[in-house]
Amino acid sequence: MDQILKFLPAEVLSVLAQIAYVLPPAVVSACIQIVLALIAFLVARWMLKGLDKRTGFDFKRWISNAEDLPVSIYVSARILAVCHLLGLIVSGSL
Repeated sequence: MDQILKFLPAEVLSVLAQIAYVLPPAVVSACIQIVLALIAFLVARWMLKGLDKRTGFDFKRWISNAEDLPVSIYVSARILAVCHLLGLIVSGSL
């Protein structure tokens, strides 16, 4: 590897050194963001289930008797709304 690097110009070596310096923290940060997003989504699902339970709404029975398109729109909007609310809370915008 050293033999390959010695043929590269100094500018390229400088750029490679900068990339090697910045890359590990960027990867760790991206992984942390993915984990936080997954946790937020799971919290959203938990909140929706708890809300259904407290109001006495039987979501499983309702979804089995409804048509496909309205149900998919409702479920998508419901999850997106709760995820958006959690995002606002986490970011401090709310």
